[in-house]
Amino acid sequence: MTSSNSRTSTTLLLGAVVIILIGVYWMLDPGPRSDGSGVTTVAEPTQRPQGGTALPVEGEGNTPDSTSNDPEPLSPGKAVSLLPLTETASWEEDPLLVTGHVEDLQEKRLPDVEINLFDDSGDFVDSEFTDEQGVFRFYSDEPLAPGWSVGTEPEFGDPDDPSLLAPVHYTHTYSALPGKPPVYVKLAMGRPPRIEGKVFDLESGDPIDMADVEVVSLAPAWDGEYQDEFTDERGHYSMNLVDVPPTNFMIRFADDDDRYKVVGPLSLQPGEIRIIDVGLKDPDSLEGYVYSLGDNTPISGVEITVLPAHEEFESIDAWDVSGDDGEWAIDDTGTHADNIWLLLQGDDYGPVLTQVSDTSQLIRVGLGGQISVTGKLVDSTTGEPVTDGEVTFALKGPSGILYDNTDMDFIADDGTFSLLLELCPPNGAIVIVEADEYVNFRAPLSTLANTGLDLRNYEISIALTPLP
Repeated sequence: MTSSNSRTSTTLLLGAVVIILIGVYWMLDPGPRSDGSGVTTVAEPTQRPQGGTALPVEGEGNTPDSTSNDPEPLSPGKAVSLLPLTETASWEEDPLLVTGHVEDLQEKRLPDVEINLFDDSGDFVDSEFTDEQGVFRFYSDEPLAPGWSVGTEPEFGDPDDPSLLAPVHYTHTYSALPGKPPVYVKLAMGRPPRIEGKVFDLESGDPIDMADVEVVSLAPAWDGEYQDEFTDERGHYSMNLVDVPPTNFMIRFADDDDRYKVVGPLSLQPGEIRIIDVGLKDPDSLEGYVYSLGDNTPISGVEITVLPAHEEFESIDAWDVSGDDGEWAIDDTGTHADNIWLLLQGDDYGPVLTQVSDTSQLIRVGLGGQISVTGKLVDSTTGEPVTDGEVTFALKGPSGILYDNTDMDFIADDGTFSLLLELCPPNGAIVIVEADEYVNFRAPLSTLANTGLDLRNYEISIALTPLP
């Protein structure tokens, strides 16, 4: 039989072990307890962000590439710093690049949740499921450039099922590099918010049945994904957002008579109910005149395009070509009446991006000569020229990068490049550099040169971060 003193010693020893294990757990636990829903990211930045890609629109909200001194989630939540992670990436092959865990709003870890990893362009990279502790891990020897993202796969089921959780999406503004400590991201899933309301004829006030209410995300990773519902005979609709993240999304209301209205971007809290009543009217029309800044004469053959608020909302009629008198007309803008951006492109002229402030007036736009950009790329560590890669200037529209409007050049042996901006206007240009053995670079041209001036030539310099 065991003595009383022996039992007491055993109890004390077990108690000490428990206390030590609890202390170790809290030292190694990957994150503080969230005070809300959404995303918390944990990582000391390995480099400063290279800049955002927001279209120069006053009052525009956060975009997946917004510049920030701290990692800034698109979903509700906050960025925090934690103790260094114990699981470091030190393997020569397939190091741990991104890890994290998924929990609900009661901080309960969620197993068997599918997590998708996307690169900075929104292209799918990999998919993993959370383990029994709600932890996910992505291993790779390839870097992730600023703007990469992770998100939960939408749960399958009836959208009206109250037990479904809304998908969560998070975009990171720093690189994730092999051989460096992995980025830790905490994803918090909550009850889906709901939008509901009435769609009616703006002039008569009559309800519109079978109007399509379509919700789309502005995150590049969710391109082509949507959720929609049709109004009933009273013009009513109600939709739990379970197929797209309820952050940074847009809604288009449209009927069979090609009447529509675009609402957003919006972001809703878990469980929030947002009432949105919408009146539909005939599409807005635009009329304009294109002339030469050199001699004020009209220019024919210029293509005028309305940039879509989202690619899903693009209208096939939202463009025209100027006639011999320089005049043009667009019957259907396909986007916000108060947020219309026009892209003008003509042979032997520099492209122009301009915002329309008044759709009731004739829109006069002058075009100047062609615009050239020269530059040099160097290694940020050694200062030596970077000689192998390509430089792309792409147009950033309201819904993201429009890769149909790009100008590109290869890097020369001395690290220089030179090109004409024939399709991409400077005030909407995103500079994308891809070079072997370097982290991809992405920043607005406006952060590298003063695009506010009406210049014909720009000179820029870019320092690239070498891979570890």
